[in-house]
Amino acid sequence: MQKNTPFFLGLIYSVLFAATVCIVFYGGHIQYLTYAYLIGTLCMFPFIYMAVLMKRNRDGVLAGRDAVKEGLRVVLAATIFMVLFQVIFFRMDFREYKVNFMQTQGPQILKEQIGKGTAKIKESDIPRIISEDVQEVTVFKEITSVVFKNLLFGSFSAFITALLLKKKI
Repeated sequence: MQKNTPFFLGLIYSVLFAATVCIVFYGGHIQYLTYAYLIGTLCMFPFIYMAVLMKRNRDGVLAGRDAVKEGLRVVLAATIFMVLFQVIFFRMDFREYKVNFMQTQGPQILKEQIGKGTAKIKESDIPRIISEDVQEVTVFKEITSVVFKNLLFGSFSAFITALLLKKKI
């Protein structure tokens, strides 16, 4: 059990994260989905901290390198589970939601940007831009986003946790 602690902590984190995203998305609070993803990513830190702390308490002595490795094991497990969730979630409903949003709200958003002068496009180009954006909604981009965010923030969290919890020999 103790060797699998990072795996189980990554699994628990991923299940809680997925549940939060599903509650926000299916519960009618879609406007807060970005915040749910951001806060969910930040909530990875306590799970990394817990894994490193458990290893330190179990082994007694913990070098910085070993602490980082333990934290990265949690990050790797969580990333694998989150990729699986994102593929299923994207294929079930999220792709359809994104495409629908782009087709219904996208033209209005682009017109507002043209009016403000922030978009350097013609109004006649809007349908072409929308269709290109719809073609770019792929599961690969969703997975890349999850992997990049988890690995970047998780690596940083593992390093900070190692600095906080390492014990000198």
